[in-house]
Amino acid sequence: MACCHEDTSSNKGLPETAELSVEEEAIFRGALNRMDALIPWDALVEQIRPYYPSSGSAVICRSRFRSLASWSRRRCRDGTDYALGQACSALLMRRWFLGIGIGLGALALTGGWHLGSVYWRLSNPGQVRPPALPSEHIAFRTTAGNALFAQAVASQASADHIGLVNAFQEQEKASWCGVATAVTVLNARGDDLTQADFFTTDVQAVRSWWATTFKGMPLADLATMLTTYDATAKIYPARMSSIEAFRRELLSNASSQSDWLIVNYDRRMLGQKGGGHISPVSAYAAAEDKVLLLDTAAYKYPFHWIPVEDLYGAMATADSELGTSRGWLVVR
Repeated sequence: MACCHEDTSSNKGLPETAELSVEEEAIFRGALNRMDALIPWDALVEQIRPYYPSSGSAVICRSRFRSLASWSRRRCRDGTDYALGQACSALLMRRWFLGIGIGLGALALTGGWHLGSVYWRLSNPGQVRPPALPSEHIAFRTTAGNALFAQAVASQASADHIGLVNAFQEQEKASWCGVATAVTVLNARGDDLTQADFFTTDVQAVRSWWATTFKGMPLADLATMLTTYDATAKIYPARMSSIEAFRRELLSNASSQSDWLIVNYDRRMLGQKGGGHISPVSAYAAAEDKVLLLDTAAYKYPFHWIPVEDLYGAMATADSELGTSRGWLVVR
């Protein structure tokens, strides 16, 4: 690479070494400080020109400053601009690395801010205005809801209700529907857990706190997590079963206090706001073919009754992470 501009006409009388005098060093330091302050190049050259009158030096310095290749310790023929060129190159390298550092820092700050913003929203799900229940869904604490519950009690299909309601925990994060459901069921069994307690080493070996918090969990992971608490959990994918089998499970489960039923469904199929969701079932009104969901997102939707046919259709959908069928989970 040509590192200098040959102009021998103005080299006469210039020093043959690249060493700087004290005065020259002071000038260069001042010039470099001005460069740091983003003084235009032409203004900088004017500061340097009295000490290096050769026009070639200015061209060389400019070339050195603008090219990373000038980091090599090459002397130009006049032997005078080596120190300045080296200083310019050093400044360029410093600015180059500083620019990378600033860019990475800005990226980290932007990413960190975004991550923090997402986490805040996940941790404060109740900050949104609750949407209305679809008209075909019946809130539990209404006249119609109470009538359905009376039917369930009369047919002995509400055995799990009191235990689940007493143990119920609203999900603490928007992505923790599975966590809240697991803790509710385990506490109904007799455990004494909080949602933070749920993330034991064994549970996190299945799915980490981070993955659960930022992505939620598929039903398969929830089943495996429950087994770490000495529970048995069996999955029934809706696409591989039938609505008749689900109704039989509802009747059997709702009449026994020794097992619990968890459903995994897509809210959108029910006309609700959101996506995949997990909640426990506490009662079944067979005469009306409606099931009572204890929605863990209680800040969003109250406990409510849903037609079994609609719920089954919402379960017969693909999990967004695994692509496998959603369905129901029986815990003992």
